[in-house]
Amino acid sequence: MIPYIEWLGRTDDKMIDDSIRYIPIERRHLDGIIRLCKMEPWPSFIKDTELTWRVLTGPGVYTIVAEENGKVVGFVQLQTDGAIQSHLSNVLVAKNRRRKGIGKRLVCEVFSRSGAQRIDLITEDAPEFYRSFAHKEWYGFRIYPQYKKGDRLTNGCT
Repeated sequence: MIPYIEWLGRTDDKMIDDSIRYIPIERRHLDGIIRLCKMEPWPSFIKDTELTWRVLTGPGVYTIVAEENGKVVGFVQLQTDGAIQSHLSNVLVAKNRRRKGIGKRLVCEVFSRSGAQRIDLITEDAPEFYRSFAHKEWYGFRIYPQYKKGDRLTNGCT
């Protein structure tokens, strides 16, 4: 595992906050994660608690929680084959804790624990955050089995 500061290639003070622990998800974190998702709002994780737990802890999934004084202030979810590929699915930090290095540390922590050589991701609203990492930028797509096109439902896989 590469220490996150070495992986980043820098040691600015913003990245070092001893009051925050970066730890693998435990069942006790689930309510805090759902609370953060409700504030965004991210509807996928707030509808079904058990489904959310399965998604965050399934095979090949790494979920790391940023915890401050027992409270969830952020989390990251990544899927990986453990050798080459990984996909960063979610990074979320509480609004009042953003721009303090927590998101970057979450990404570095999950990457170093995953065993993968690279992370692929898509983003709608945080390209500048991801550009702060060493990266290669290209187009991405999210494919759905069905989606709404105008006022009709289209089968995306035929």
